[in-house]
Amino acid sequence: MRKKDREILKSLIKKIRSEFKDFRGSYFFGSRVTGNFKPHSDYDIVLLFDQIERKKKLEICGIIGEIEYKYGIFIDMKILTREEFEYNPFFFEEVTTKGIYYDSKQKDIH
Repeated sequence: MRKKDREILKSLIKKIRSEFKDFRGSYFFGSRVTGNFKPHSDYDIVLLFDQIERKKKLEICGIIGEIEYKYGIFIDMKILTREEFEYNPFFFEEVTTKGIYYDSKQKDIH
């Protein structure tokens, strides 16, 4: 993973972790992980929480918007509970086998 990608993910995860105590982790997946991205490719991220409410989704969208503006990027995010994430077996398998997982307690992004 490129240094800029690590910086972006670190910034995002740090902010999410500080704002939401039930944040469980995230998956970074797609072309940025596989290496076949183009200069304007988006960042594909799954954010996992214990519970999802409308207010929380709106707050997360605000955080994502700040990160997008700061770095001049686009983020395609999925905000899910673990149960919702596992509901679609094709998506779940694709993300968990080809993506990179970061636990909410993990201190550094590699």
